[in-house]
Amino acid sequence: MIWWILAAHVLVVVVLAARPWSGRVPLVLAAVPPLAAALVSTWWLSTDATRSASVEWVEGLGLELAFRIDPLTTGLGLIVSAIGVGVFVYATGYFSGASPRLSRFSATLLAFSGSMLGLVWSDSIWTLFLFWELTSVTSFLLVGHKYADPVAQVAARRALLITGAGGLVLLAGLVVLADAAGSTRLSEVGPVAGRSAGVAAVLVVVAAATKSAQVPFHVWLPGAMAAPTPVSAYLHSATMVKAGVILLAVLQPAVGDAASWQPLVVT
Repeated sequence: MIWWILAAHVLVVVVLAARPWSGRVPLVLAAVPPLAAALVSTWWLSTDATRSASVEWVEGLGLELAFRIDPLTTGLGLIVSAIGVGVFVYATGYFSGASPRLSRFSATLLAFSGSMLGLVWSDSIWTLFLFWELTSVTSFLLVGHKYADPVAQVAARRALLITGAGGLVLLAGLVVLADAAGSTRLSEVGPVAGRSAGVAAVLVVVAAATKSAQVPFHVWLPGAMAAPTPVSAYLHSATMVKAGVILLAVLQPAVGDAASWQPLVVT
């Protein structure tokens, strides 16, 4: 079921990007995968079971797409998808049927929704990093939707620069963590101690701060409000800026014992 939901997001993104659709049809089509994800997540919450799916790429390096859905990540996935449906419904009133590039906008917003869903479901450091960066790329495209507007251009580049750099910091932190823990699976990583834990903790907190627009990395967020209101509602108020909080929650069991962790997170 995990693969089917993610595949539905990819399929509809391709359909919307392949050709322009008239009227508000793109927004309606784009709302279907998040709606399916929200309904399935509601059902999963009622069963209180843990589900997983993975596909391996390079065995020796632990390179794989791995997902694990437990009650916590099911709830997070429900929030991401349900808010996504609400934003798409709102967008049908925000945009007129004659709005330009509506198919491309719908495809990009749906790609962001799928990226956030993959982020909260991730169970390997590589999967987490992949979807973390996909949220940055899709955010860049959405903030720059009004590409002829110089203000939007500058805001989009600034957002990509800061969040993209934060993604590289996150990658470094995850590699240090995986090396110290001996596993790339987040569900298998136990508490890490010593210098590796301290380094990983600092890098993870910096990465979380860039995505969540915390001082001193907050400067990209006000300019990003140049994007259409549905983008601000979904990315900058509801989901993407919460990705940093999710990251801290996921990695706290692994690096929470580091001396630098609590002062940084509390600050």
